[in-house]
Amino acid sequence: MAQWKESLEPHPHVAGIDDDLLWIDQVAFAATLQRLCAASCAPRRESDVIQIVRDEMEPIAEEFATDPLGGAVARLAGDGPRLLLAAHADEIAFIVSHIEKGGFLRVLTLGGFDPKTLTAQRVLVHGREDLLGVMGAKPVHLMTDDFGEGAGR
Repeated sequence: MAQWKESLEPHPHVAGIDDDLLWIDQVAFAATLQRLCAASCAPRRESDVIQIVRDEMEPIAEEFATDPLGGAVARLAGDGPRLLLAAHADEIAFIVSHIEKGGFLRVLTLGGFDPKTLTAQRVLVHGREDLLGVMGAKPVHLMTDDFGEGAGR
């Protein structure tokens, strides 16, 4: 058996290797994917996702390393096929800039995206305890333009 195949045998997601086909345990793979999707990962705070990747790769990797910018690299032993998996680990995130008297939060963005896509999106606010929230916007008929006039009139 090729060395790259031997290094994958002990991994819980590998259901079997037949010739050059790798059979994946779909239940174990789905559980890991669920962990990755549920992890909070603001820009420059990718440690939770990197830890999940480390947990999955260290049992089979000859080498696992991270860099100061949050990147992770795992190298498997052997001379088999080479494969690169590349992805962003971070997600859209905000930092609370002000808490209104009624409990509404004002936020600043971390990273770039189109803010128009956020209205009515569910969010998780991390604090002393995690809180579920919904992104909202002031209705256009209550907004004012640069001249103090109603923007929606």
